[in-house]
Amino acid sequence: MFLQMFTLVCVLIALQYIYYQIKWRLGFAMMSTTREKVLSGTVSGFMAIILSFYAIETQFDITFGLGITALLICLVYSGRVSFIIGAVMFGIWIYALPYHSLIFPIETYIWVGILFIIIETLYKGSRVELKGLSSLVVLAFFFFLHIYWISGEIPFAVSTTALYLTLTTVSLLTGIGIIRYQQEFVKNVRLLSTQATHDGLTGLLNRRSFDEVIKQVDTTKESALLMLDIDHFKSINDTYGHPAGDAVLKATADALKKTCTVKETIARVGGEEFAVMVRDADLNGAVEMAERVRAAIESLKVKVDDDIITLTTSIGVATYPSQVKSIADLYRLADEHLYIAKKLGRNQVCCERKQSSVIVE
Repeated sequence: MFLQMFTLVCVLIALQYIYYQIKWRLGFAMMSTTREKVLSGTVSGFMAIILSFYAIETQFDITFGLGITALLICLVYSGRVSFIIGAVMFGIWIYALPYHSLIFPIETYIWVGILFIIIETLYKGSRVELKGLSSLVVLAFFFFLHIYWISGEIPFAVSTTALYLTLTTVSLLTGIGIIRYQQEFVKNVRLLSTQATHDGLTGLLNRRSFDEVIKQVDTTKESALLMLDIDHFKSINDTYGHPAGDAVLKATADALKKTCTVKETIARVGGEEFAVMVRDADLNGAVEMAERVRAAIESLKVKVDDDIITLTTSIGVATYPSQVKSIADLYRLADEHLYIAKKLGRNQVCCERKQSSVIVE
């Protein structure tokens, strides 16, 4: 019997591990979208059905397994909707194909399920272990009454219930451990991915990721690139210190996020330099976008201790295909126009080389 119990726990662990690997590969977030809840409920229902094949037989033709435990893990982690979906699937299966003995009559399953939901509601916000173990105590109580009603022997009912409670407790805590391991693994992978592709201070894309964005721009449509440079940033660092400089960079990034739409991709590509990729925009549209960004940054007031720092920015604009023949040339021309904007006095947008007095080296 202990070998059967060990096999049952191993099957549950394997199913849980496979399930969360599938969720990760599909890109579902833990406990979030409706699709994820449907997936959780459906898979937990199949897990309960599969685990019923490994049910352990005892005296008096009594069997027990981990199908309900699989549904309980689904309840404490994915919520009531997922639990109901899985429970309905499991209920339909055991009712339609009753080829093996059930732990309880179908009515008892329903009552146990209702009590599980009540416990989950009462302990909402508590640790999943507390909700799960409380539910197992209720399940063990029903199990004891059922065993005693069938066998009429209290010692047998107590020993069998203790065995069942031990099996379900170990399985529940192991399942929770597997889920936490998977969640931590996915969290770390996403964190490493974010750190590799995003700027740690502002949360914007970094230069390497932004280069990949530019490479993937649709060359059949108009595009524009805005290059921004915070005016006199070195003086801000020298006067107020590097923490103030970091605050200025964060404020600038926030202003860009608020001003730009989902069609624009924003990045921090240098120390105080930012870039915005504008899709489906001609020169006029790109310049209007740049002016909105310039005005938004000019309106910023960054408080550092007792000082208020005001900002301005110089912006260079380049467009494809009206100004350059390839997307790769956008960087060069936008940077050239940025240089002109700074030479002409800063706090302005430049989109062409019409000033003969400006020499671009």
